[in-house]
Amino acid sequence: MADSDTPSLLADIAVVHEYKGRKTPAPQSFVLHPFCIRQGEHEGTFEILHSRRGVEDPKHAGHVTRAQLAELYARGLMERLGIRLRLRPAEDLYPDTLPAKKVPRSCIAADSDFAREVAAVDTAAPLPAPLRAVLEGMGLEPAPPR
Repeated sequence: MADSDTPSLLADIAVVHEYKGRKTPAPQSFVLHPFCIRQGEHEGTFEILHSRRGVEDPKHAGHVTRAQLAELYARGLMERLGIRLRLRPAEDLYPDTLPAKKVPRSCIAADSDFAREVAAVDTAAPLPAPLRAVLEGMGLEPAPPR
């Protein structure tokens, strides 16, 4: 990828992924990062996905800003709701459709800018309406368990 693509990556989050698809003769290892969409209706956002079994269209996608992504991690919603994040490698070309993976909070580099953004979220405040709307649009209930 060109250097101009680098700012669209959230390199503070890294996931090691081994591709074992039929488009390569041997397994390949990649370090993947969340990335911002660079054009179109969802420019500047990260794609999140949630699959639900037993539903006619089981894949539900939403798009969140960096601040909303930090909010999801701070509140533990990424793991609790089973949200996956679309990822790509920084430099290598991926041989297939870019994967979406469940990315636990432990994949955020400690003392990184994004880790500080997550720590700065006021989890005592109500979930912001725009983020609630994204989650509800994906068929997810963001309210904490009682």
